[in-house]
Amino acid sequence: MRIPWRIGEKGSRSTVIVIILALVVITVTLGAIIMTTTQKPSITFNGGQWDSIRFNNALAGYIFKHGYGYPVVVRDSTEFTMEEDLATGKTDVEMEVWSQNKADWYKEQIARGTIIDLGPVFDSGPQYYIIPAWMAEQYQIETIYDMKNYSYLMQDPKDPTKGLFINNPKSWTSYRINEVKLEAYGLSRYYNAVTPQSDKAFEAVYINAQENHQPVFGYYWSPTALMGSYDWYILKEPPYTDACWNEVTAAVNNPGLRPLANACAYPDIPVTTAVSKQMPAKAPDVVEMLMKMEVGIDPMNHELAWARKNNVTDWDLVAIHYLRNNEDHWKTWVTPTAYAGIKQALENIPP
Repeated sequence: MRIPWRIGEKGSRSTVIVIILALVVITVTLGAIIMTTTQKPSITFNGGQWDSIRFNNALAGYIFKHGYGYPVVVRDSTEFTMEEDLATGKTDVEMEVWSQNKADWYKEQIARGTIIDLGPVFDSGPQYYIIPAWMAEQYQIETIYDMKNYSYLMQDPKDPTKGLFINNPKSWTSYRINEVKLEAYGLSRYYNAVTPQSDKAFEAVYINAQENHQPVFGYYWSPTALMGSYDWYILKEPPYTDACWNEVTAAVNNPGLRPLANACAYPDIPVTTAVSKQMPAKAPDVVEMLMKMEVGIDPMNHELAWARKNNVTDWDLVAIHYLRNNEDHWKTWVTPTAYAGIKQALENIPP
């Protein structure tokens, strides 16, 4: 039987080609539509201003992208804007919530259901006051109160009657906590608090002191490359109690309560990951992964020190270094399908 539209052999071939091309166009178009409708939403991280959160953002972001297929965005933020962004849903994930520094806000947001606590990303977040180890040994310094006798070692060039206390950037919650504690310990009579303009400048003050064997006194924390790269002495403080810390945080929020008669050490509690309330519906597989993700403070210190030693400033490269060297650990966080995608992505990168 002859098909009516076939007009000779040459005409039939031309017609078939046209039909095939039309079918290809339709198939590609439908495929594009399907891909568009099934494309996963972007996940936005709170940026933060310190290295451990930069590392954790890069690590989780690599896993989200290559294991679960989500595009990722990091939103520039300070510690104060991070709170609002997460609670209002402008961002989806905050990889490090130092809840000991903002306990009232955190408890309120959890109670209101604006954010969800997914558990610790590392098991401890110590914060403290430090001096070089050689300085503690040479001058027999042990406690925070001993520092009243040694302000002359860190003389303020603008006010020679006092020494310098290195406080952290003003955009950090702990900046105000340190002001309250310094007063309560009676040290504000002996020291002026100075604030570097950025986290890098803040770190550089301590590096310069250690490299040049100079005295320095101030606030720092772990996990950080700095604490793993030099020998430090952590000054002894009165032990933490809930009652004491409630007084400290109350004075932070109400300057009329200052100066306090007493203060105490920072609470050393796990640093947690939190997500906005829309995340369980937006990316339930990612939420499940984050609930299992716990890097640990020692591996974190190791990666930060590795980055410092090798002058690595691209945090994606630090994340890749961690993934390549800690496979037995991180594979327990992810699904088999996600694991395969991450492994393939790593294998495609030159060593």
